[in-house]
Amino acid sequence: MKFLIPILIGFSFLFTGCKKDSISSKQSDSFEKFYGGKMNDMGMQVIATDDGGFVIMGNIETASRGKDICFIRTDAFGNSVAPVKLYGSSFDDYGYAMRKTNYGYVIAGSSELYSGAKKDILLVQVDNQGNELKSSVFGTAGNDEAYDIQVLENGNYILTGYSDSTKSGKKAMILAVANADGNLLSLNMAGNPKDDEVGNSIIEYDSANFYTAGYTKSKTAAAKSSYYYIRWISVGSGLFKMIPFFDHADENSPAVSIISDGDSDLIVSCNVQNSQENSSGIKLLKIDKGGNILWQKSFGEHTYDFVSSTYIHNGKIYVIGTSGNADQFGNILLLELGSEGENPQYYYTGDGNSYMGKGLDFTKDNGFIITGSNKTNETSVITFIKLNSAHTL
Repeated sequence: MKFLIPILIGFSFLFTGCKKDSISSKQSDSFEKFYGGKMNDMGMQVIATDDGGFVIMGNIETASRGKDICFIRTDAFGNSVAPVKLYGSSFDDYGYAMRKTNYGYVIAGSSELYSGAKKDILLVQVDNQGNELKSSVFGTAGNDEAYDIQVLENGNYILTGYSDSTKSGKKAMILAVANADGNLLSLNMAGNPKDDEVGNSIIEYDSANFYTAGYTKSKTAAAKSSYYYIRWISVGSGLFKMIPFFDHADENSPAVSIISDGDSDLIVSCNVQNSQENSSGIKLLKIDKGGNILWQKSFGEHTYDFVSSTYIHNGKIYVIGTSGNADQFGNILLLELGSEGENPQYYYTGDGNSYMGKGLDFTKDNGFIITGSNKTNETSVITFIKLNSAHTL
């Protein structure tokens, strides 16, 4: 196994992008900004900072280095306040999740250390300015990626994603635990050897138990199926208990997010795709911690509606994603729901063809900050949008 190879380099460079207009203080309640180069760039997560600014984590591509994880700091108006930080090796690196810590931020994803190498889990710890404190790389003999990370009360990190190092070559859901220094403490895998299983999101139940949301992709004689699941995990005993809560005939219908409703239940969001009808919709479920479904509801107003992540804020449920009449790109979708999934309010930003929504956070003036991408021809740029309290740009 490949553990803790601390050779990744974090550095900064002048990020020449296509900023959209300079924003004055009179315009600070809403704006749209673009960052990036001339290849394929994507904003993944955004967080409002205590000083009124924002930080964006995303992925950028250059001809010389391939994909790198980037960290952008802006002022309250979306203007860059420092050179962009890059993290990764000289080959492809991806960031999927970023969380706030007591020292700054932690980023989880994957890295290729050399040409043709298998992917390893990458964990990058940075301070509030994005200066790299430490990078850790660990994994198995196969490809390993971390799609989500949570910071525990004791300072440790819990990560989920997948590994394809099984004997059958199928993907298995992984659960990795690292300490506050980024050192791997344990790495476990779960899944049927005949199926692909991936963990997309993880949440803490208590100090030793966690839930993941993801999918198991099964192939039977009759058809291919994708089962959405939550998996109860006990770190101490290594127990993996799968709780399937519904299935669908198509093979690309994963559970992508699991969050607490702030009380004792869980909200799980899924992308339900129908290949026969060439469409997709969003399904949310409320589940108790025993895996029992309390309600499930479907959402979407267009041919293709996708959820990227889900949040609870001020007693409401918020879904960020993409909506349109073409697969993958369209408008950025902000869906606002009551605490029981009632009274859906749909808000769209974009041109209907080229936008994709990925990450969301909330501002002190009751606004919304969103990151994602805007595609032009064969390239895309990191998109950063602030909506005001009326959900408009």
